[in-house]
This record gives sequence, C-alpha cells and structure tokens, in this order.
Amino acid sequence: MKSLQDLIKHLEAAKDVKEIEINGVKLPNTAETWARIGNRDSFPELGLSSSDLDDFLNEFITNNDYNNI
Repeated sequence: MKSLQDLIKHLEAAKDVKEIEINGVKLPNTAETWARIGNRDSFPELGLSSSDLDDFLNEFITNNDYNNI
C-alpha cells in the first residue's frame, strides 16, 4: 500500500486537477484536499454534519481515480 505522502506527490504531478461533485457539493481533487482528508479535517466550508461528511468523503475517495495509489 502506498503512503499518503506518495499520493500527495502523485497528485501534485498530475496535469489535470479535477473537482469532484457529489450531491451538489464540490471538492477539488488536489494534494491539499487529500492532505486534509489524511489529517481528518472537518471541511467546515462544506456545511455537512459529521456523519454526512464521512459519507461524502467515503464517496469522494471511492469515485476518485487516485483512490488506490
């Protein structure tokens, strides 16, 4: 399994940074976002309850091209 730091380096090198939208909520697919996920950030700007945030982040990870790096 690759480390979070490997994932961050890979994302920084990616040419096309995309934004992922789930149920009208958008989150950029950037190294910063992945670092925040790794640090268990609460993403207050999304305005989600903790359980909704967990569901959102799980779907973000599952639907992401980089989820198994």
